[in-house]
Amino acid sequence: MEMEPVLTAEDRAFFDQWGYLVVKKVVPKESCDAVIDDIYRFLEMRPDDPETWYPVRRRGSLAHIHQTQSLWDNRQNPRLYQTFADLYGTEKLWTSLDRACFKPPLSERHPHHNDQGFVHWDMDTSTPPETWPFFVQAVLCLTDTTEEMGGFCCIPGFHRKNLVRWIAEQPEGRHRFQPDLTRLPEGMKVTPIPAEAGDLVIWDVTLAHGNGANHGTAPRLCQYVTHYPASDDPAQAAERVACWGERTAPPSWERDIPEPYKGRERQQHPEPATLTELGKKLLGLERW
Repeated sequence: MEMEPVLTAEDRAFFDQWGYLVVKKVVPKESCDAVIDDIYRFLEMRPDDPETWYPVRRRGSLAHIHQTQSLWDNRQNPRLYQTFADLYGTEKLWTSLDRACFKPPLSERHPHHNDQGFVHWDMDTSTPPETWPFFVQAVLCLTDTTEEMGGFCCIPGFHRKNLVRWIAEQPEGRHRFQPDLTRLPEGMKVTPIPAEAGDLVIWDVTLAHGNGANHGTAPRLCQYVTHYPASDDPAQAAERVACWGERTAPPSWERDIPEPYKGRERQQHPEPATLTELGKKLLGLERW
């Protein structure tokens, strides 16, 4: 499927140098607002009533929706798809069946909601560097997210070759998934990356990253979404299609959904999301 490239040579050079990239205005505001509406509905909160943002039984900031029409509309957005196709150099991609995020501001009245976030890698950095795959993760900002709101943060440039050099200088027994922030290379530090509604923040899987506490006055809202090279395994495709059809999370995540929220997405969305021709291929319902 022929589409105009989204990323420029300058974009790719920035990504290669720093390990992340903010791609502006990937999806329109109305598509962001549709996901926000689904998040509030799923969590049984009201955007105009902060007292509803801190339910006692909720922990963390994940909103366990996976198959809503709004999520799928963004996954199958042509500009979002093309961004990943540009990075991977192939059009044959699948999309992640990932979740959303609702992180309210810190509140002294609600100390049980104290999500501070942490910096980590999404891979085991003790494995040989020559086996590290080229893989990217991404998050779609649903609202404008300023530096103090606990959004995406990373250590720019702390990936690939720079990470390999750093690992060689570390003592035995270091944490494989979390860097010692007191031993970072000179000039490198954890940096919050602000972004606007509709922006897509992409990072290399070898880049140390995370999120922080929300010291702002509004919730942080985002959709986790990435595309990656499609598999030829029909069993994987069948499992993904079943998740879409039944409005469930992938099996490895389904067990992590807190009890109050189990089955709620299927109750609120009795029919599977409508897929475009692109969406059917991104799911695995149709082959590339």
